[in-house]
Order: sequence, then C-alpha cells, then structure tokens
Amino acid sequence: MSTAPQMIQRFGKMHPVILAYLMAAGDGILNQKEREELLFIGMVIWQIMLEGDRPLSEITETVLEEKEEANFKLLEHLEYESGQDLERIVEKVFSDYNQFYILGYVMENLTKFSEEISVGGESVGRMFIYLKTTIDCFDV
Repeated sequence: MSTAPQMIQRFGKMHPVILAYLMAAGDGILNQKEREELLFIGMVIWQIMLEGDRPLSEITETVLEEKEEANFKLLEHLEYESGQDLERIVEKVFSDYNQFYILGYVMENLTKFSEEISVGGESVGRMFIYLKTTIDCFDV
C-alpha cells in the first residue's frame, strides 16, 4: 500500500503536467483546504483512469491549456444561456459526456466538500472546471 507522498511522487513521474496544474490551480483564489481537496480528487481521477482499458497518454501543456480553455468557454456559455446554478449546468454537461461516471464522482464529492466546510459556489465552480479539465486530458 502506497503512502500519499509516494502516490504523489508516482503521479508526478507519470503526469508531471497534470500534477503541476492541480497544485497550481486556483492559486490566490482557492484556500489551502480547497486546493488540498482539488489535488486529492484529481489523484482519484488519475487512479480511476489508470484502471481503464487503454493506457493513459502523456499530457502536454498545450493539450491541458486547450482543454481548460474549452471548459471555461463552456461554463461561460452555459451560465449565459441558462442563468442557472452549477448543478443545472453540470446536468447539461452530463447529458453527452464520455466520462459521466467520473464526472458524477467529482460533482458528488465537491457537493459534500462544500457542505462540510461551507465552500462558496465560485470556488466549487472553479474546482469543477479544474477537475473536468483533468478528466478531459486523460480521456484523449
């Protein structure tokens, strides 16, 4: 059984771009607890994706930036279009998403996390985008 530091080290060796992204995401916006949860859920995503049928590709900074930009544009479009809360937006995203089970895990855990420590909607929304970007990078 691996310890958390060993898992982080392994994750960093296999996917340094994603680890750096998750560790830097939300810097100055998310608090320490939120950033720790972001990294934890990101590592769970990685573990789930490792169990898939195909090996995970190397993720470049270019791919990561493209995926993140697409996700922020999607969120802006859906917010503008619907004026609804994050859960309604997520429902729309779920309808045709290739990794909807993993995205469901993310949403469930972000909801629990936000209730436990009273995280604001903006923080949860950003965390959701960062984690969806992580899934999208692995799902190429």
